[in-house]
Amino acid sequence: MGSRRGVERMSDHVMFIISGLERGGAENQLVGLANGLAGRGWRVTVVSYLPFSEASLRSELRGPGMLAVTLNSPNGIRKYASLFRAAAVVRQARPDLLVGFMFHGMMTARLLSLLSSASSVSSVRNERDGAIRGRLLGLTDWLADAVTVQSHSIGNELCRRGVIKPSHTHVIPNAIDIARFEPIESRERMRRSLGIAEGRFLWLAAGRLDVQKDYPNLLRAFAEVARRRAEAQLVIAGAGPLEDEVRALIGRLGLSGRVALLGLRRDMPELFAACDALALSSAWEGMPVVVLEAMASRRPVVATAVGAVPELVSDGETGIVVPPGDHQALAAGMERMMRLSERERNGLGDAGYRRVCAEFSTESVLDQWETLFRKLLKGAAGGGGILP
Repeated sequence: MGSRRGVERMSDHVMFIISGLERGGAENQLVGLANGLAGRGWRVTVVSYLPFSEASLRSELRGPGMLAVTLNSPNGIRKYASLFRAAAVVRQARPDLLVGFMFHGMMTARLLSLLSSASSVSSVRNERDGAIRGRLLGLTDWLADAVTVQSHSIGNELCRRGVIKPSHTHVIPNAIDIARFEPIESRERMRRSLGIAEGRFLWLAAGRLDVQKDYPNLLRAFAEVARRRAEAQLVIAGAGPLEDEVRALIGRLGLSGRVALLGLRRDMPELFAACDALALSSAWEGMPVVVLEAMASRRPVVATAVGAVPELVSDGETGIVVPPGDHQALAAGMERMMRLSERERNGLGDAGYRRVCAEFSTESVLDQWETLFRKLLKGAAGGGGILP
């Protein structure tokens, strides 16, 4: 970790390092940040451990002068052999800032800061990443010049567990492109394409089909709802390693006619326009972008109280919050939402929209990242002060 220059230049070079650019919340946030900084005159490089697939976000890195590099790393333990290739990229590019997203990106940025004069920033994207990873992050925390978390509650919990330290931790929330989710006129057309009959209440869930999102919890909750509410239907947008298990559980619960798996979608604004409410059943989270997207779409939310969710969703004001891992509580929350009148649900959605506009707009969050980076370049980014 080298000392930083005191003179600001619009050509300062920031290098982001991430495990991969497959479609997901953290990956979308990185792409938006990288594009935004490039648009403001920064030199930006994005390094991905995993190869770029046709479905990846590589094509959405469109900032002027943007450079995207893949290390073509395999999955598994062999991924760490790619650290040497990453070191070669850093030596050649000579960035001023190394910003790690997700575990492999954070560890790489920390280790490679020892070999360069670049400052290291670790962007912690989840409240939980496993005991071993948490211990490794705690042991190497001293290598980070700054750590970012998405909310005070996440930061305090990670500090309590010794994963990070408050002295250099900064709270920077996720951002949302609000204009992308402005009222969509295709609600009825999308509902028809999904086979949703008039008068049905459409629940939307969205996210990677993996353990974190706890779709079994959602499906068991929806099975309870479906038995009592004939108008309830559910669509799930996303793909992932547990797709076969999720599909099998839908069959075992007798939900084949009430739940549809939509796969990976690129028309989320239209899906939000078509739905009546969002359901989030996660076992753990950082700051779930899908909740911000629902709020930007003026859709009410029923969500588990994980990560930054309680800071986003105020129960009874912008949505309904329930305990994680309790399908009966989730079912009760979903039925509570369905019992509200359309006017009351619209009131929740409007309150969420006002909140997201005030605190999570792209430009506002980009300002916070840029302020942190400028402080680092001047050698004065300590004092995150997230603890009371």
